[in-house]
Amino acid sequence: MRNLLKTGKICITMFLFTVLLTIVGGKEAFAGNANIRFLTDNPVIDVGGTVNISIDIEADVELADIEASISYDQNILQFVSGGDFITGADGYLRLTDKASVGGTTRHYSMAFNVAAAGECEVTLVGAASVLDVNYEEVNYAFAPVKVTGQSVVVLSDDATLKAIKISPGNLEEEFSPALTEYKVTIPFENEYVVVNAVPNEENARVEINGVEGLNTGWNTAEIVVTAQAGNTNTYNLLIYRQFEDEAEDNKKKTESKELLENRGKMIVVEEAGRVYLSNAFTYEIVELEDKSIIPIGYKSTKVTISGVNVDAYVLESNPKDNFILIYAANISTGDTDFYQYDKKENTIQRYNRATKIVSNAVTGSDLSKNEYEKKITLCSVIIALLALLLAVTMILAIKLLLKLQDKKYNDDEFDEDDEDDIDLDEEFSDDDIRDIETLDEDDDDDDILL
Repeated sequence: MRNLLKTGKICITMFLFTVLLTIVGGKEAFAGNANIRFLTDNPVIDVGGTVNISIDIEADVELADIEASISYDQNILQFVSGGDFITGADGYLRLTDKASVGGTTRHYSMAFNVAAAGECEVTLVGAASVLDVNYEEVNYAFAPVKVTGQSVVVLSDDATLKAIKISPGNLEEEFSPALTEYKVTIPFENEYVVVNAVPNEENARVEINGVEGLNTGWNTAEIVVTAQAGNTNTYNLLIYRQFEDEAEDNKKKTESKELLENRGKMIVVEEAGRVYLSNAFTYEIVELEDKSIIPIGYKSTKVTISGVNVDAYVLESNPKDNFILIYAANISTGDTDFYQYDKKENTIQRYNRATKIVSNAVTGSDLSKNEYEKKITLCSVIIALLALLLAVTMILAIKLLLKLQDKKYNDDEFDEDDEDDIDLDEEFSDDDIRDIETLDEDDDDDDILL
């Protein structure tokens, strides 16, 4: 019995020792746990603003040294500061805290500038080291944070229009974004109008009211423009719908006016390679096979009429003359002949061949300026030479007339006074007679020179 009790005591002692070792050994093998969280008060920041992000650590054991690596998108965030324990840049930061000992929490702060629009995650990268006061590793879990940079949107307050188009009818006033009232007249047949209002700022909203169910007389329609910023601007349309009898009178006046304006004017149409011209009659331009019938003084060329190239014939002396010839067939009569086209008035009529000589005559207007001046100069020189020749002839004629009169007078006087007294054979020698004849010849030469 005594031995049995002794054996029991030994077993109880060994059990208690085993339990004690288990408790002590279990306490040495126990590992703490911690949560690491990234936090921010404002996850959406305008570009150009600043965002603050904190790192909070909570553990169930007292903490000592902590080391961790942090990553972020450097294109969106720019690191500004991280206190005494966080350093780095260009998308990579390092958290190093070996100065703090004790306590179950840690708090670290970081500041970033938002450089661009977009979403950026700030998180741990790689394995962090979290130690307790016994410098044993502490298990941890972590939660990152996302930050979004958004573009700064400036809402436009532009509530103006850049154009108003209406059908039927036309605005009586010239459009201006600053002018907010316009008048328009529409026919009696139209009970509504179609309005196209184009805002000056593409994101502005346009609302059109009062353009349907129009009464005869004056009606008011509104174009309300609402800007992005919320302010509005209203354009008023004063629409006059004609009365039935008024519309009929205006229609007749319009038709008469159009008839007067378009009478005699030509329309050019090109279909399937053929060119047709029409005013009072319709003509088809045809190919001229017999070139010999081209009127004298004209040459073949190409001209453009209402955007269509056609065969034509122009004056050789003045290719830029407003009148040109076209060889065409009259669709109504079947006649094929030359027709004269007036480029200035855009009209066509039958070519009058009786005016051919006048048309081909070279006048000052047909000549170039230099040619005209040369011809005027030549004519002036010829006229001057003729005038000089005439003057010389007149002087010579006058001289000759005076000489003849003097000679007649001398001869008459000589005959009267000395007819009976002078005998040439007695009074003058042969030498004297020759001297007198020589003197007369010199006088004649001088007269001719003059």
